[in-house]
Amino acid sequence: MAYDYSEIYFKKYNFIKTPIRYLLCKNWRIVSKYRSIFRKFDSYKKSKNNLEKNFSFEISLNSDLKEYSEFFNKNNWCFIDNFFSQETCKQIVQNWPGRHYFRPMKYISKQYDFGFEWNHTLKELPRYIEHHLYIKKLYNYLDSTEFKKIVNNLCNDKFNRSCFSISLTTAKKGSVLFPHKDAISLENNNISNPAINIIIFLKGTDDQEFSGGTGLYEDNEFKKVIFEPRKLNNSALIYRSRENFFHGFKEIQGKDKVRFTLNTQFTCLK
Repeated sequence: MAYDYSEIYFKKYNFIKTPIRYLLCKNWRIVSKYRSIFRKFDSYKKSKNNLEKNFSFEISLNSDLKEYSEFFNKNNWCFIDNFFSQETCKQIVQNWPGRHYFRPMKYISKQYDFGFEWNHTLKELPRYIEHHLYIKKLYNYLDSTEFKKIVNNLCNDKFNRSCFSISLTTAKKGSVLFPHKDAISLENNNISNPAINIIIFLKGTDDQEFSGGTGLYEDNEFKKVIFEPRKLNNSALIYRSRENFFHGFKEIQGKDKVRFTLNTQFTCLK
């Protein structure tokens, strides 16, 4: 749940100025029904061809872990270039689910597609993930002892965090995320809150401003920049949820631009 949006953006993207986007958000269930037609055909095809394979994942930041850890503990955020090995990132992008597997944009404040949402309270992985075995293995890896150790070594504090949630997002031209704070920062804004957000950029357009790089800000109008990522291929933004950061991304501009992210949150589980 998000809060502390600026009314400026709701006025900018109201029905009068952006009627198509407004109607798509209001009628997201109809769009989802339309996409389900393609899922049925795709699922039938994948049920025959999606065979079990040996998958492995490699994180490439281990040699610089101490440097990132020091920066993170000083600033409560860090940006990591070349998060996965190049081959791992390449395989994730190549096995990325089609758009029809994602939930269409539902809120005018979050104009992009969500998919494969999971949290630790669920007994099963998301629907349709069996048709994307590489993504399934990726989720299992993020919830593994191996990845948990990497996260806790990066944070290098007293907390023993585990994977709380995972999701995928796809954004393209016109997508935007209004600057906001997450509700967890309001509910647990004290030094004992262990939650961290990890946004892993897997595919995007590097070195351009309007490419969908989720940034950190001191305000909710993109004016007071703390950090804006310009590297959106195989990189990660990690920040403490308790901090008073706004986060969001400016409207993606450019016909062929697309952005894939893998999002996960780690915290101490009871």
